[in-house]
Amino acid sequence: MPYKMISIGTGINDPLGVSTRTYTIDEEIPNTPEWVDTVGKNFVRTGQAIEIQGNEPIPMIKNEINDTPSDTEPREEKQSKKSKHIFSK
Repeated sequence: MPYKMISIGTGINDPLGVSTRTYTIDEEIPNTPEWVDTVGKNFVRTGQAIEIQGNEPIPMIKNEINDTPSDTEPREEKQSKKSKHIFSK
């Protein structure tokens, strides 16, 4: 699977590892040839890249709990109990 850079990183630029270059944010690294795949795996291991699974759209399904689409942040539930303050009477 190809890789996508999420931060700036420096890696090799040829199969022998003689020259290096800077990989930029949002740059896609293919998984072929093998030496490029190794560069991508190293960036994923160090947290500078993520694996791209494909270009399929994310399905918008509603949550049964709060009717929020599944690709959004969950809502925080309000507490129903009143909290007691230290200085309250």
